[in-house]
Amino acid sequence: MNCTPIVRQHLIIVVLAALIPWRKAGVVQSPFIAVFDSVGIPFAADIMNLVILTALLSVGNSGLYVCSRMLWSLSQNGMAPSVFGKLNSRGVPFNAVLFSLLFSLVSLLTSVVSVETIFVVLLSVNGLEGTISWMTIALSQYNFRRQFIKTGGGVKELKYKVPLFPLIPILCLVLCGISMLFMAFDPAQRSSLVVGLGFMGACYLYYFIRYGKSIKDKIILKEDHGEVTTPKSRV
Repeated sequence: MNCTPIVRQHLIIVVLAALIPWRKAGVVQSPFIAVFDSVGIPFAADIMNLVILTALLSVGNSGLYVCSRMLWSLSQNGMAPSVFGKLNSRGVPFNAVLFSLLFSLVSLLTSVVSVETIFVVLLSVNGLEGTISWMTIALSQYNFRRQFIKTGGGVKELKYKVPLFPLIPILCLVLCGISMLFMAFDPAQRSSLVVGLGFMGACYLYYFIRYGKSIKDKIILKEDHGEVTTPKSRV
């Protein structure tokens, strides 16, 4: 039977949940290792540790790349210090890479210091960021389709038509909102919710204070072609 990656992922979660009591599941040990140890498969835990370490290095490398390039892009648009927009002889934003690497190295201290507190907070903040991202995607899709129909577009013109619209994006918003609400009732994740939302609010406040009053920094929507451009891209 051919299964999509999403189906396989959910099947793995079901198997792990059936084998590991939820009260014994933690954040220090991988659930795969816990299962292999309970089953008694020799060297399986060591092999799984190697696989997980390799995956972590890959994720860390991609995260470092994305973070440094985002800093470079923000610097090019005047939203970050100009020092992060400088390139070396190979065309690499070396200053942005070093700055991103500095925070990556600091985060490694959580594996030694306050494993049960700082690591949980960082993990929760990461989950919060993913939840907000999905809520943003659902809201963007909902607003786009409504605006597209309002301006004379037809559903048949869309290359991808979300089934059961607007139920699906609304359901996504509701479920993601419920998951964030659950974080407020979990003492271990409550602080990350407050810090994450507070930091996001501070970023928006800083943006509107610095750029909100300037017409040049507003996004302009071209109604004739449906293109979105910024004043800088039109120069």
